[in-house]
Amino acid sequence: VDAASSSILYRKIALPAFGFSKPEQIHFFRNLATMVAAGLSIADSLRVLDEQAANPGLKKAVGGMVADIENGQKLSVAMRKFPSYFSEYIVETVNVGEVTGKLGDILDHISVDLEHDIRLVTRQLKFSLQHPHEPSSAPWGRRGRTTSEHHRCAAWRERQN
Repeated sequence: VDAASSSILYRKIALPAFGFSKPEQIHFFRNLATMVAAGLSIADSLRVLDEQAANPGLKKAVGGMVADIENGQKLSVAMRKFPSYFSEYIVETVNVGEVTGKLGDILDHISVDLEHDIRLVTRQLKFSLQHPHEPSSAPWGRRGRTTSEHHRCAAWRERQN
């Protein structure tokens, strides 16, 4: 697969994971990590990200987070108020970064995890498109059953004969 078609697949499968797409999430967390690691305050970093955001819903969420942080809330608490943008996993991971004092590293780790998710889905999609009749290209077997269910049914049929 050449680079042009690979980037098309990347854009096509990067469906919104919550309130914003995986590439937007990667951009958000990678840039937030960079700014926090450089010593910029979380509120100032979020203001920069608010200016960069094209998604109006994300702009509203980030604006609300800035207000909460300026009122003394932690980033994880501010994120928790926007569950359509930040999963519980992300909120708890950010909380760990705040507690341990390694928020910049944790934010970067989140962006790496999100990139890994996209690569994995892309790889699975490419395999499924290239090998549509391979049983391993889908998690289910015949008649919509999972592979393990299919094996249990086959074993039951053998015992009946």
